[in-house]
Amino acid sequence: MIPNTNIAIAANTARVCHLGNMALKTGRRLYWDAENNKFIGDDDANSFLVPQYRAPWELPKV
Repeated sequence: MIPNTNIAIAANTARVCHLGNMALKTGRRLYWDAENNKFIGDDDANSFLVPQYRAPWELPKV
């Protein structure tokens, strides 16, 4: 099966969906800094960028 779009477009579409979900969770408008890959002036929203796992699970370190 051949994809209908390239991976960069698909990744950006997924990113926009995830950022929209984070705005919904915080209940406010968020401003995204694409160069630094974080929200501008919003530590609460930035906390959603890294998943929090229950012990003993942890994010694998590469």
